Amino acid sequence: MNLRRFVRRLAVIASLGITAMGSVPAALAASPGQLAYYPTWGNGVFDAVLIDWRNPSRVRVVIGAGAQLGTSTRSGSQAVIGLDAPISRLQVSSELNSCDEQSTQRKDTTALVVRDVSGNASRGVSQVVEIGTITNLDGCDAGLVVPFGAPTDAGKSMKRVTMSERPSVRDVAPGTVMAGFGEFEWPVDYEFSWETDLVTLYAGGQALFARSGHLVHAEFNNDKWLVFDLAQGQRAFTRLEIDDETGAETWLRAEWSGGLPQRVIADLVVKTEAKAGFGTERQAARIWDSGLFYLSDSKAQWRLFVGGTGERIDISPGSEVHIPLTWGIVGRSIVQRRLVSAGPSQRERTWVPLRSVDKVRFVMESENTILADGTVRTFIPPRVNFYIDRGRAVAP
Repeated sequence: MNLRRFVRRLAVIASLGITAMGSVPAALAASPGQLAYYPTWGNGVFDAVLIDWRNPSRVRVVIGAGAQLGTSTRSGSQAVIGLDAPISRLQVSSELNSCDEQSTQRKDTTALVVRDVSGNASRGVSQVVEIGTITNLDGCDAGLVVPFGAPTDAGKSMKRVTMSERPSVRDVAPGTVMAGFGEFEWPVDYEFSWETDLVTLYAGGQALFARSGHLVHAEFNNDKWLVFDLAQGQRAFTRLEIDDETGAETWLRAEWSGGLPQRVIADLVVKTEAKAGFGTERQAARIWDSGLFYLSDSKAQWRLFVGGTGERIDISPGSEVHIPLTWGIVGRSIVQRRLVSAGPSQRERTWVPLRSVDKVRFVMESENTILADGTVRTFIPPRVNFYIDRGRAVAP
């Protein structure tokens, strides 16, 4: 695998997120059908959008918070979709209100803008803008309504593919072990990440979740959706993309009801390999960039030194924060520990190897907080991440 070309390709795609509105061939804006819009891994973005362009003016939109019908108006490469009714969800404010408190809010999405910036009728890159209002429901600012989004905003840069051009799933056969699917609760007010697992597929439409041991019915329908029958209802996954150099896959996850997706988000998925690993301590003593965020302004890097010491570096514009840690290899996994602030609580992060391709390591990553009395609390539930080897780590 040519890592430089892989990284450069991701960076070029990501840069399209700030491309000014421009003209594209008319064919880009003209083809109806069902299209998925999904992120480039590395920006810390998991959002996805599924739009069924049912005819030139009527559409069905599915986002992380729900689904709704709408009316589309096109102008050149841009479509503005007004929803028949808002797609709403509750959230906790990310900023403090005028009383220095976090308030409960209702986010109402009332419209979307989809602007194609490159590609063809089958696939390419688009900018997607959500438009609506955020209403404060309690606290000092109760009743305050704040609009968000505008048709001229750059929005989020997202890759797109028409659903008729999705990759084949013939290789996802009985005996395949996939990392990145999950059976756990997916709260509507928590779209950033979720708990994933290793899933083994068996003949007869069965799937085994490794962590819980649950054996459930799971089968592909005629439209390439792998539909799981879970205790809380149906959840489905469909493959959107396979990176030909690393084997990284992007799948669309959907809460499923009545044969239709009701909520969607993107998941990083990989097929596991028995040979995956970090090697010896000396081989693992490298500089590792966290792949899910390495293209974003705020990112993390791990420097693991020979001898079991190292540091995590939190990098943001104009700032680097170095946090000492200890680490070691347990089985084939890397386990790290660092203090929370000045201690005595600690954070323990584990990388369980899933797939190794040249300088990229895919892992099932999790992190727990260990309190002074020994109590263990989940901080990051297991998720698929990838780490990029940036060279030998040398202690200062």
